[in-house]
Amino acid sequence: MGLKENIWLWGQVPNSHHEELNNIYNLPGVNKMTPAEALDYFGIQNSCMIVMENKPAPPFDPWADALKGAKKVAWSILGSGGSDRNNNGGSDIDEVLKLVEKYDNIVAGVADDFMRPERMAVYTPEVVAGFRDTLHNKAARKLDFWTVIYEHEINDNAKPYLDVFDVVSMWTWCAKNLKDLDENYNKLKKYLKDQPVMAGCYMWDYGDHRPMTMENMKMQLDKYGNWYEQGKIDGMILCSNCIADLGLDTVEYTKEWISKL
Repeated sequence: MGLKENIWLWGQVPNSHHEELNNIYNLPGVNKMTPAEALDYFGIQNSCMIVMENKPAPPFDPWADALKGAKKVAWSILGSGGSDRNNNGGSDIDEVLKLVEKYDNIVAGVADDFMRPERMAVYTPEVVAGFRDTLHNKAARKLDFWTVIYEHEINDNAKPYLDVFDVVSMWTWCAKNLKDLDENYNKLKKYLKDQPVMAGCYMWDYGDHRPMTMENMKMQLDKYGNWYEQGKIDGMILCSNCIADLGLDTVEYTKEWISKL
């Protein structure tokens, strides 16, 4: 199976990167594209659906129904760090288990923005292992458990948690650090057992609140393409529908790059 079949969308409620955070990332325009529309736009088959600043709120059925045409869907049980109901011990795992009974394409639960001290203080490795056990053994079918780790979080503190997850997605928050992709990948691998790694792919420089340069965008995509061919990653995740309709040159380049795979 080629890389194109293993590209995922980081799906979130439209306009949540603008509205919910008062546009701290300095994004242009207005975002209206849904995750399902973004799959069609990029010509890909798989989507994550991640709660952003408490949105969407349960029940999630309308969003799952909109993604019923996707081949595979991974759903957050812990959404973004600003999702209050997913902090202090809460989660959306019960809501996700309900979806699994209705939608055959849901294959995983996701812990977003997890490797931060305030979350790790509450969600101990034992608690996280409990989530994994529920996803593996108490859902209508076995679900994998995914997590996110940023380049600045790859350290000893993350190791006890990384042992628990089935799939790890590695993201570079600040585009200036993309030059260190190989170093950070090798560092992460030292902390993993043999879990698959997904490469998180931003098309905007969220860390420094500005457009990503085309130089960085091209380098990033070429790197991930090579990594996939070498068997170093199992796929990549595009972030996201929330910037896909803003007229960004990095988005247009990524769309064309995918079409050539």
